[in-house]
Amino acid sequence: MCAALCREDNVAIVTSIYIYKLISPSVMLKDNPAASSSEPQRLKTTTQTCTSRISSPEMGSLSSQPNTEDQDISSVHIVFQRHAQAISNIADLDAHDGFSAEHLTLAQLTSLARTANGQHGGVAPSSMQTGVFLPDGLTEFGMSVTSRTFVNHVTSNGTSAGLGNVYMLVSSPLTRALQTLMLSSKAFNLVGPFHHPVGDSNGSLNGGGSANGHEEDDDKAKEATIRCHPGLQEATPWPQDFPALVRTDVDGRKTAPYIKLSGGKGSGCGAVMGEEEVDVTGILWAGGSLNKWKTLGDRMEAVMRTPDLMEIEDAVREARVWLRECALKVLEAHRKEGRRGTPRIVVCLHGGIINFVTQKWFCDFKKGEDGGWRWNGSGVLRNLEVNVYRFKGLEDEEAGLEEVDGDEYYERTLGSYYRCMKGEEGLAYRDEDGSLVDQKAIHWEFILDKAREVQWFAKERMEVLERLVMWTGCNGFLASLAVNGRG
Repeated sequence: MCAALCREDNVAIVTSIYIYKLISPSVMLKDNPAASSSEPQRLKTTTQTCTSRISSPEMGSLSSQPNTEDQDISSVHIVFQRHAQAISNIADLDAHDGFSAEHLTLAQLTSLARTANGQHGGVAPSSMQTGVFLPDGLTEFGMSVTSRTFVNHVTSNGTSAGLGNVYMLVSSPLTRALQTLMLSSKAFNLVGPFHHPVGDSNGSLNGGGSANGHEEDDDKAKEATIRCHPGLQEATPWPQDFPALVRTDVDGRKTAPYIKLSGGKGSGCGAVMGEEEVDVTGILWAGGSLNKWKTLGDRMEAVMRTPDLMEIEDAVREARVWLRECALKVLEAHRKEGRRGTPRIVVCLHGGIINFVTQKWFCDFKKGEDGGWRWNGSGVLRNLEVNVYRFKGLEDEEAGLEEVDGDEYYERTLGSYYRCMKGEEGLAYRDEDGSLVDQKAIHWEFILDKAREVQWFAKERMEVLERLVMWTGCNGFLASLAVNGRG
């Protein structure tokens, strides 16, 4: 039984990877006199094992505007983080015996599924040359770097509490971003009413304390609750750039399966590791937004049609407006609870779409042999790197953002993962005649070029593309072949 990964019925549910458990540090006491005026200090450490569970409806409350009198929306920091290394980031051109996803045949996909599923027979690839077109998810390397290197770095880099005052976790609805945030949230000090205290399955998310009518205890560990908005998903039309379909077990558990590759860099990064399942028993879908990619027809139309710039910008604008409403609720809770320091929302998204979200284009270019700039990628943020913004105000219909100036707190807490574009020279590329490179125009041409690539794939490998966009796991794929006498 299959269902779309994201739901629009506003059922609030926590998300976790089935083999991982989220551990959130405790939050500082509101009346801590020793707390810094700018950032919270750790008073007490409690770590508790968390599991996913259903929570109460919440998103409708975010659409109701709080009292904005005397509220400074710019005091809420929006911490953007690019996802960890994903399957689609893999390029192992040394794997001469491996398959290229861009030229995958049905026979090769069948062999790949059998290999990932622990079966044998046919030509079994030990490695993939590339990962685009394959079902979305993190590489083994990406998962390890996030859960160990990033979390350990942040929680031991100047403050044992990690990144402080994180009131809300927001993500693109794509598996690689959700998976990253599930893991990286262990490095954040989760506070406020928008996360559940561990062990309280009925906690209120409306900013008015817990469901039992008592104020939430500040020293309780928090369980991460992730919200998604479709306006934050990547702008390119590859199959992995749309929300995954999920497999529903008899007990109601929902998972998004994918074929995991080793990851890393260089030879062997495309090694097939098996099938991975991400527990997405429910994702908090932004109130008023829709998951439009459920049926074969909807999903094939989405990947095959030529992208429309205005449609993308409109979707991103809706996400920014929604995110600003979230920031207002965070600011209201921050003041109500009397916390010190900067309130934050962490948003996990992608290297290309962040240009549309911030309306500032920082793409990656390299000098060509002729001295001109050559396209090298849609974003300069590397995997897991962070860039911090805030909203300009409440009256702006665009809900525009501006980058926060270089901040010693982020430098100390996040270390090399923190990027401030204002302080980096060389991101405004100039041609030899002194003119600025139009990064937005070149990025858009890249998106159109990838659309033509998908359209070519559809023309040459229509059945393979249909199987990939409707992927619900190796077993389901192989079973469907057997039903049709092709297994």
